[in-house]
Amino acid sequence: MASDEAKLVRRATGGNAEAFAELVRRYRDAVYGYCYHRTGSFEDARDLAQDAFVRAYTCLHQLRDPGRFGGWVRRIAANLCTRWAESRREIAVECIEHPCQVPESLNAAVVREALSTLPENERLAVVLHYVNGYSYGDIADFLEVSKGAVRGRLARGREMLKTEVLRMTRETFESNKLDEEFVIEAVKNALQEAQDAYNLLGDKAQSRKKVEEAASLIAGMETDQVSDPVALGHALLYLGSREFILGDRDRARERWARAKTLFEQAGDQDGIESWREALAYERLSMGNLAEAHDLYSQLADYWLSRRYEGSYTRGCNFLAAARALESMGLDTEHGKIASFLAGSGGFKREEGQTMHWVWVALGFNKESYPARLRNMPGPQPGPAPLPLVLIRNQPVVGDTLRFVDKDSRAEESVLESLSDKVTTPAGAFENCARSSSKLFASKTWEGDVVGTRRLWIAPGIGIVRIEFESTGGPTDTSELAAYAVSPSDDYIPLAVGNWWKWRWIKGEEEFGFSTESYRGIIAEENGTYVVVQYSFCVAP
Repeated sequence: MASDEAKLVRRATGGNAEAFAELVRRYRDAVYGYCYHRTGSFEDARDLAQDAFVRAYTCLHQLRDPGRFGGWVRRIAANLCTRWAESRREIAVECIEHPCQVPESLNAAVVREALSTLPENERLAVVLHYVNGYSYGDIADFLEVSKGAVRGRLARGREMLKTEVLRMTRETFESNKLDEEFVIEAVKNALQEAQDAYNLLGDKAQSRKKVEEAASLIAGMETDQVSDPVALGHALLYLGSREFILGDRDRARERWARAKTLFEQAGDQDGIESWREALAYERLSMGNLAEAHDLYSQLADYWLSRRYEGSYTRGCNFLAAARALESMGLDTEHGKIASFLAGSGGFKREEGQTMHWVWVALGFNKESYPARLRNMPGPQPGPAPLPLVLIRNQPVVGDTLRFVDKDSRAEESVLESLSDKVTTPAGAFENCARSSSKLFASKTWEGDVVGTRRLWIAPGIGIVRIEFESTGGPTDTSELAAYAVSPSDDYIPLAVGNWWKWRWIKGEEEFGFSTESYRGIIAEENGTYVVVQYSFCVAP
């Protein structure tokens, strides 16, 4: 490899993104070829090679000899391949019963079989030579052996392979060569880790580190030379969004503008709408609520009209955001918005009980407001989360429900009454069902209890009051403020057009907030009632 390798490593260790990107481009094919040599699978080799570079980036400071990066990253790949082989042995029986590999092309199968007959050293030399046409010197540097050894291994390997198989070897590796797709996938993996670090762990430093890692991988890719501009455009949108959340707003806008150019050049309307989504969130975050509302309305119309998997859910999320802004008021001062969350979800009657779930798509909880507000689990009635299972369709006092929610947290709910009277801002309701629940720290019904919840449900109306107390914390209360439902004898009436609004009573009394949480059923598909939902808190 090039003699300036040590300089690149020193620059990359010092935080130079372009230097590390050059190291990736220089060695990606060699690492990929090595991983293929160990696995015999193009797909697994790609995944392992990506992981090797992620490990290399995070441990770059441990490389003692900057001029030996190639051999060092090969050893990282070797360790990963060893663990891969061990994991494959553990699932061997399962894979026999349920094949877990994508079918290979005939050429790829023949090549793999032919290469498997070569001794290990000769096989590795052949693979590295045909992945990217590496020279004897390049291969020698990577394997940390002499050029003469490489020359001999390659000559013996060629001799052992039949002429026809040698041709197929060249063609197969050419068709599976790594290009910018490799970098884009590595970027996505790093950004997912960044998102998890921020959202799940609250670790901004680790999130920023992963974002910088992604930026270093994508640096230097020219928009007019990529083979898949749409994939690169989405990677840039994702990268820009993480940078925006971390406060790097100018850099985020540059990423988004570059992504839009790629989508326009490719004529990809879905990509342009995804860019519009980033723009809408930017307008929302900067306080331009009127423009954000218009953008979310356009996005809702577009995605609700699409008919492939996932598009309808996206449309619901944007419709929820538009409705939230309308209800909150487009002239609301942005600095006073403490929380704004929008998403979608659903209701379903299944196995004799009514179930409920929610997905958070967009929004924010400002750090300057109370911790229990920042930790709200989505568009909920204040910090009082609704359970996965609400009530049995034919409830009886003493009923006990046990289930595990989407966050793998166990809950045990006991129905205590069917005759409570509850007065709320929406009116007085009689014969309400009251349940009391324990929320456990894990997915088993043992150990620490992290919270308790009481839920009141009025027949033919729905949920009218929620009380929630986290262990050691205050009790939060939310109550029904307005509703419109079709006549029904069910405790949770489900019909298209039904909607409910709740207020976070505790938040209004304690902090003076103006609050609202909304759920509206907009469609029914195969027994599932599709819901748009939002919540917001506005300071006085």
